[in-house]
Order: sequence, then C-alpha cells, then structure tokens
Amino acid sequence: MKYIPRRFDSQNFLPGSVTQGKASKKLFVTSSSDPAKTNDTGEGYAAGTTWVNTTSGQIFLCTDSTAENSVWRGQEGDDINYVQHSTGDTNYYFTGPGPASGMTGTGSVIKVQFSNDADSDTGYDMGFPGGSAGSYDGVGHGSTTHMFQSGGNIHPSPGLQDTVQKMTYASLADSADHGELSATIRAHSGLSSTTEGFCVGGQPGWADKIDRFSFATPFSTTADVGEMNEIVHSMAGISGTIQGKGWLCGGHEDNTMVNTIQTLSFDAGENNTADWGELSATSGNNIGHNDQTYGWVERASTGPGNQTNQTNNRDYFSLASAGNGSDSGEAVTTTYDRSQPGGMSPTHGYSALGYNPGAGSDPVGLDAIEKFAYASPYNGSDVGEAPAHGYAGMGASD
Repeated sequence: MKYIPRRFDSQNFLPGSVTQGKASKKLFVTSSSDPAKTNDTGEGYAAGTTWVNTTSGQIFLCTDSTAENSVWRGQEGDDINYVQHSTGDTNYYFTGPGPASGMTGTGSVIKVQFSNDADSDTGYDMGFPGGSAGSYDGVGHGSTTHMFQSGGNIHPSPGLQDTVQKMTYASLADSADHGELSATIRAHSGLSSTTEGFCVGGQPGWADKIDRFSFATPFSTTADVGEMNEIVHSMAGISGTIQGKGWLCGGHEDNTMVNTIQTLSFDAGENNTADWGELSATSGNNIGHNDQTYGWVERASTGPGNQTNQTNNRDYFSLASAGNGSDSGEAVTTTYDRSQPGGMSPTHGYSALGYNPGAGSDPVGLDAIEKFAYASPYNGSDVGEAPAHGYAGMGASD
C-alpha cells in the first residue's frame, strides 16, 4: 500500500458489509497526536485499527478497544498507555496487625477507595495456616488481579513465617496459601514486576538474600536469586514496571541507619542490586510510593531507638536515571512501620496506620490514613481514620 486512504468508496464493499464510515474509522485514522486510552470503542475504534500520527510519523495499532481503557501499541510493540503496575485506579488495601494493645490482632484487610477516600473493613483476613492471626513486618505485593503478603511474624506464636498468601481483588475472600519462601523472614522489602514478586533483605539472618516468586502459579519453595549491594533491612520498596526495576531506599545496616538507594532489575538472571543514589538523610522503616516518573520515600526512623527517633519528612527521586533524593514536603503524622508498600492511585500516594508510643490511650498502633499529591507542594493531608489501630502490615493497590 503506497498511502493510507482517508476514506473508502462504496464500490470497495460487498452488499450487507460494513458502511463506509465504520470502515474508515475502524481500519485507519490519521491524527496530529498519539492515541490515548480514551480513544475507544465508543468512538468507533476496534482491535486492529491503525492510527498514524501525521506529526511524528509513528504508527499505532489498537489491540483492545475497551471503553475508557483501550490499548494502543507503537511500532516497537510498546503500550503507549502503560502505567506503573504498582499503582491502581480503584482502591488501596492494607493490614496492620502489630502485636500491641488496642489492635485487632488479626490480618483484617481494610480498603480505602481512591474516588472518595472512604475506608472500610472488608471483613476478610490476610491470615496464615493454622488460624486467622495476622502477620506483622510482612510486606505486600500486587498483580493486576491479586494482592500477596510475604513473610512476617505472628505474635506471640507461631512466630516467623515463610509463607506467601494471596487474595483476589475482584472477589474478596480470606487469603489462600500461594507458596513458601526459601527461609522465614520479617522486616524485608517487597517489590512487584508485572508477573513476579521479589523479597529483598530482612531479618533474621537473611543477610543479602533476594527471593523471587511467580504471581500466576502457586509454588512450593522459592530460590535465592541474587545478592544485595549493601546488606540492609527495613527499607522502602518501590516498583517501576515501566522501567523494569525496583528500588530499595534507606534502612538499617545492623544498628546504623543508611541513606542508600539501591536498584534491582526485574530481568531473569539479573537480580543483584546496584547503587542508584542517596536519600537526603539517613532513615529506616521507610514507606515507598511512586508514579510513572518519580519515587517518593516517607522517611520514618532517624536513628537507633525507633520509638524516640522519628521524622515525617519525604524525599523524591527520578526513576529515569541514577541520582540522589531531594526533600519534597512532610507527612501529617510522625511515625514509622506503616503498611508496606503505601497506596498508589494515579495522582496520590496513601499512607496508613503506624507505630507511635505517644498516641494517647493506645500507646503503639495508629489508625491514621493520609495522602499526598504527586504534584508540588507534596505535603500530606489527613483523609480519615481506619476501623482499627495497627502497624507493620502489608499494602497493595488495584
């Protein structure tokens, strides 16, 4: 074909076939800009439609014309409407069953709706075999269909866990066993690619372990697939599916806080961490958020004795190229051990619960829920109170 026709004449169609207008729109379209996910079936597009950007010369093919969520792929096969897999459009789910007075003591899953910030107890548990006891110091992972929790510690018994649990977003129910890690673990960092979860660092005695597991298929035992550049626990984990990387920010190296930003490739056989940059200050027990281009780290503890050395500062750094973090505002609450990772809508980051010994009648667990915008000035705002107090739980966004 020497050129792309802007219209089709009636003689080009057999009687009873599609009309000229439908064929012209469904087969080819020219525009001075790229297509967006809102260029969908409602506008007459269908899987197979070719879109030509007359300004750049780029050609796009529609592979899914679902209303308000169409998919257009460019000449190299990339999805031009692709968003970070770690963010969601609908809800943030979290738990917070730290072993303290005034808390539920279970893995009850709480939901925050991004549309109105309303929160509610789902009535379901992210539990473990042998009971519904919640695990604290585990972390969350997320696919497009399921949330996962890896590891943690059930207080007072049976103690440290090596289990990975999963729960379906579309039809919530108590969690099911998905597999086992290569060792029992707590205070690690969780990362998520589009298809796999990664567990990095942690306590006790994990040293530089990196475990990797499939979201799609239940497994028996994961394998240690890499080593950390710097052996740290209690880091903020940030997942960039667009970039094909994860970032591990701050943390504890023995009894010393660090300001290191490490990165890890999601590619198979390439799972060792490497240096990326530094946060603006040392900190541990941090919480991570990200959009398509930046990572945000809610810095929590600033020194040994976490209960008395806390901050509410937040750093941000570029996910495009190695570099250091810069201060980007403050959270409302000064605390640490919030649900990991933080909630991520397309426009805001959410933080929930936390550990604070000065919290009045409940001296440990908080019920705070707050959010901050990915646009300046980045400071947090209070959006409500969770149905229960807690800390050190998991989080995932759908």
